[in-house]
Amino acid sequence: MSGKLTVGALIPNWYIGQPPTGPDISKYSAAAEDLGFDSIWAIDRLFGPHPVLEPYTVLTWAAASTTRVRIGSTVILAALRNPVWLAKEIATLDYMSGGRIDLGISLGGTEQAYTSVGVPMNQRAGRLVEGIKIMKKLWSEDNVTWQGKYQQLKEATILPKPIQKSIPILIGATNDNACARAGRIADGWIANAFSSPEQIKQRWQKVQDGAKTAGRDPGSLSCSKLLYLWVDDDEEKAKKIAFDFYQSQYPSINVMNFMACGPADKCSKFIQAYLDAGVTNIILGPTGLDIKQLETIKKDIVPKLHI
Repeated sequence: MSGKLTVGALIPNWYIGQPPTGPDISKYSAAAEDLGFDSIWAIDRLFGPHPVLEPYTVLTWAAASTTRVRIGSTVILAALRNPVWLAKEIATLDYMSGGRIDLGISLGGTEQAYTSVGVPMNQRAGRLVEGIKIMKKLWSEDNVTWQGKYQQLKEATILPKPIQKSIPILIGATNDNACARAGRIADGWIANAFSSPEQIKQRWQKVQDGAKTAGRDPGSLSCSKLLYLWVDDDEEKAKKIAFDFYQSQYPSINVMNFMACGPADKCSKFIQAYLDAGVTNIILGPTGLDIKQLETIKKDIVPKLHI
């Protein structure tokens, strides 16, 4: 999608120790909007080694505390959820927020998570595709009847409808088939936090190729990227803060290879490499609800970024 760069702020969903309260999230969200960020996002995880907050509960607090910014998920594990209930939840939040919702979804998740909700992991892709079709129909039509492999509906109507005529659906994907699928059926693609600029470029091409195969305009799709960071003139301090927070969540990944840590100039150059690879919407995630980090990012990093 051509146009200007958009910059989002991530609300971390998990916390080492006591998680924040609703008012804490409200304060952080309002600050992000006041500082001029374009969007606010949250991730999804059912289980974890530390407290994890449910994303759409978090995003409801964010939406209630703001009036302008987009509100998005990066990303919801859609196959873990009943698509009819998810359609209702998203329609309600879009209505109540004044039409500001972006629905980021993916397969993702662990075998433990899928087993716990009674969904076989080998059904993830089929449930994702069918779920998207169902949600789009429920958001735009009344008396929906559907006979699918996983869901059956008879004269079902969701009211109120979303304010947006079409809620943007962004698919998170990494392998070639999933990226091509995003190009065929979604409004955009979200790259995960642990991907290099080279991988972004290759996968984004697969997404665009998928759009072309489906007779769609690749230029109409957005390319988003979640990127964790911590900005501090003391680079070693920044690395330690980021490492201690994120490595505990992703023990099998060398997280420092994919994070922007240190002085603002260094962080800006690190982020710019992803924009040069095709990213048009960068979602920046400091550790914790640190408003001073948001201020530093907006003042010292964002002005240096361009597409």
